Amino acid sequence: MDNANEKDFDTITIVMENDEEVECSIITYLEVDDKEYIVLLPLEEESEEVYIYRFHLGENEEPVLENITDDDEYDAVSDAYEEFLDDLDYEDYYSDQDEE
Repeated sequence: MDNANEKDFDTITIVMENDEEVECSIITYLEVDDKEYIVLLPLEEESEEVYIYRFHLGENEEPVLENITDDDEYDAVSDAYEEFLDDLDYEDYYSDQDEE
């Protein structure tokens, strides 16, 4: 699976249900049960809340995002994101130790 920095974009603009456009930073791509997901962080909001969507590239290599409506699917992807964050904390800790 590709990492975020291997994709062609680092930000994406999504349109919310109220037609508001929100520019988001792409945090990571995850693969769970042979499906791809994208984790987004809104750039203009001060919240630490992230958006998680099912993800694939469309016909013109445009990103296609789909809402996750199944609770079990969402829980599995959320768990994968938590593991991603735990791995980052682990890597940060050990890279800090190497610098000392």
